Amino acid sequence: SSEVERHSKVKLIVSSGVGEEMPNYVGKNIDDVKASLPSSIHLIEKEEQSDKKPGTIIRQEGVAAGDLYDTAGETDVTLYYVPYVKVTIPADIVGKPIEEATSQLEAMGVTVVRAHRDTSALSQSEIDKIKVGTVIETMPAAGSEYTQKKDSYVTLYFY
Repeated sequence: SSEVERHSKVKLIVSSGVGEEMPNYVGKNIDDVKASLPSSIHLIEKEEQSDKKPGTIIRQEGVAAGDLYDTAGETDVTLYYVPYVKVTIPADIVGKPIEEATSQLEAMGVTVVRAHRDTSALSQSEIDKIKVGTVIETMPAAGSEYTQKKDSYVTLYFY
């Protein structure tokens, strides 16, 4: 039992009696956790550098894993995760050979998908102008900001 000074303020927290065990989110991906988080948990996200894979939760604060929390209220949990790679897609990537463009983006930490464009709907004069194996478009657009998350990628289109 604790002693409390007479006439001092005391904060009481009354439990509804219904509690759930807080999961251990450390080691999981922040986006996966956000997608499956119960509405009774208010998530506070913080980035923290680590040698772990980007998006990986490295620390959990507020309610420790295994502790009970009240599902009837709102519980604050702070998850510290390794920041994702944020880059600007080079504006000069369009016009580069597909191999060079792929290597350049991968060196920046970007996942690349290559999409070969179909020439069957083009006229012969259009086909004659094509630089085969050269990037003609990117998605997202060249020059735009891009965040490399677990399931995201940059598409390079070429003939």
